Amino acid sequence: MVVRAKKHVSNYFTPTGSNTPINIIDEQEKDEAIRTIKNFLTNPAAPIDTIPKSWDPHLGKEWSWLSSRNSCRKPGHHCQRVMRLTAALSQGWMVHPVAKEVLPWKDSRHEMLRAAPQLCAAYQHDNTCWQAIRFMASYGVYAQIAIEAIHYDYWHYTTIITRVAQGDRCVLATFAIAREGQQVTLGNWKKHTQATMELPDGRALQIAIEFAVSEGFGARITARMMTLQSNDPLIGTLEQQTVTVYQNTEVKDHMVLHIPKGKQLPSTESSAELSAYAAINGDSIEMDVVQFNEERVKVGNFTLSKQQSDIAYAINSKAYRALALDCGFGVGKTLTAIVAAVANAVATAAVGKAAEVDPQLRFVRIISQVHRNRVDEELRTEFDFPVLWRRIFGRIFTDHNVPGMHVSAINMQAIRLYLNSVIKRGLLPKNIDAAEELTLWECFYRIYQPRILMGTTTAILSSARSAELDSRKDLVDLVMIDEASKLPLASFAALETSFTKAKMVLIGDRHQLPPYADRALPQLLKKASIGTPLSDAIDNRAIPSLPLTEVRRCPQQITNLLGALFYDGSLKSTRTDREIHIFFSAVGLPDDQSIAFINNESKHTHGQHGLLASRFVNQAFVSTIDGVQGKEFDITIVCFTRSTGYRNSQFLDGRHRITAAISRTKKACFVIGSYQQAETIQNWNSIFINKPDIVYQAEELTNLDDANAMEL
Repeated sequence: MVVRAKKHVSNYFTPTGSNTPINIIDEQEKDEAIRTIKNFLTNPAAPIDTIPKSWDPHLGKEWSWLSSRNSCRKPGHHCQRVMRLTAALSQGWMVHPVAKEVLPWKDSRHEMLRAAPQLCAAYQHDNTCWQAIRFMASYGVYAQIAIEAIHYDYWHYTTIITRVAQGDRCVLATFAIAREGQQVTLGNWKKHTQATMELPDGRALQIAIEFAVSEGFGARITARMMTLQSNDPLIGTLEQQTVTVYQNTEVKDHMVLHIPKGKQLPSTESSAELSAYAAINGDSIEMDVVQFNEERVKVGNFTLSKQQSDIAYAINSKAYRALALDCGFGVGKTLTAIVAAVANAVATAAVGKAAEVDPQLRFVRIISQVHRNRVDEELRTEFDFPVLWRRIFGRIFTDHNVPGMHVSAINMQAIRLYLNSVIKRGLLPKNIDAAEELTLWECFYRIYQPRILMGTTTAILSSARSAELDSRKDLVDLVMIDEASKLPLASFAALETSFTKAKMVLIGDRHQLPPYADRALPQLLKKASIGTPLSDAIDNRAIPSLPLTEVRRCPQQITNLLGALFYDGSLKSTRTDREIHIFFSAVGLPDDQSIAFINNESKHTHGQHGLLASRFVNQAFVSTIDGVQGKEFDITIVCFTRSTGYRNSQFLDGRHRITAAISRTKKACFVIGSYQQAETIQNWNSIFINKPDIVYQAEELTNLDDANAMEL
């Protein structure tokens, strides 16, 4: 709700989200307050002592700002400068409600949600199916939006910038936050959290959190300065400055895109994607066995494997209305085919592979300029829309430029004067006002005509709402989703209802991490809007599936270990079993190993992700296990951290998380943790039984301070 001081003072709601308005004694006092504010806005030197003392204490920050700015009016200060410094007072405050808990519904609502999947599967050929889909998705998505507000930190912290450093293509500032007697929750200050840093002179800098480390009740935070360039003179003055830091509490309105749209949909007989959704909810897609061509598919300089070639033939076959690829880790599924992805890391990998396969292919990664600025540098590509449109428009301008014409300031001034005279004399075409207006994206799409759109599911769904793509959505014949194990059910439905004529292909590893669901989300809503579409499609044989199980990324030892434990022995390594790993010999371990569990009995630190990131700002990529799915690295070090015991920890012992953590490496993986604690939980104990020779004591590692070892 936006509150403006001139009009809606009595409607202001407290930042805690309660519906209790500010206590104003009577209308006379209210009018007096509004009159005082009006006088101040027109005359900053006016006194403000007449503001009622009974105003809600939550207004303390705003009205202390008002009081402090009153003193800015000093001899020699221009009135315009004072008005500029107090300009924020004439704006409004955005106050969002905060969800504290989810209350039980009526039994009738529970029954409707439970019945929705059955309706979807049973009534495929009328609109009942669609109503069930939208009902399920809407409730779940809106609940996620409301619950998301729980994870904001609504406090304002006054702190001192202790360090300013030049990071990897960015400026990093370090500061500490704390509040007396209360614990600062590190989870509310996770990576990429957006915040504002107010300087003493009133300027506000936008920052993005890089990492946070626990310090007593508070936290030490390092943030990326979003609005500062590396050569900005302000950087040299920031260290030891006293600033105010607070989070930007923005509503995650982009999540609304994941609600299926439209009032009517065709039946599953004419909608391939809707039939896929119905199948996951209890129906099935029948098809005859298809014999694939034995010839391997060649794309550019690449020759696909037999499994990859079969997938390419299946995607191109009209016999398949939907397809699920039952993949392992590191099998080359990103190279097989990509359109949409669940995370930015996966979309970046897809763009890179597409550029390798065919440099002449017309494709674009859909991402906004704002979001591109927020993501890490390694997640940006030259095919991102904010970069590509400039290159395409520049090429058009160059192609249409008159040869030999010199564009100078004098020429541009002459053109401006000529156009002014034309406009004054009314010589412009009469129909210029009727000319079609296009957004930047729509104009780019019409000129470039990309054959493949890449991006996260949110970006793809956003572009589908544009007029240019909406008019062509029936021409989209293939939608492919990588890392589909993390695809929520609501997003699956939204894609299907946006591109109803397209064939749906789910590509992913069902043994890796499932879709994220907040713990506060009720189980019924989680099942209705999150679910596990990929696992349901393959395990229930609802959608035809093909295997992709030849592992190319990981060393054979890791492939065999994970394959035996979690994949029923279905994985096959293409790597030799006689690889020599210099990374192990460099630290004094046997060089025929590719994975080692380093037993370290010392107490772990809460927030160790942030601690490691602060130690290796420019030397290593540090992230959580959930944040690296879809990426690969030469060496991975898994910190098996926990401040309490491991027993009964579903988080640490989850097979999906173990698989995602160990399978990121191309050469070597080191797991650091307590062996005594780890062997008490099921899956890690199975790893030790299967491979007892991978456990080493921390004291066995040598040469850790050697320069060559550190360089490796």
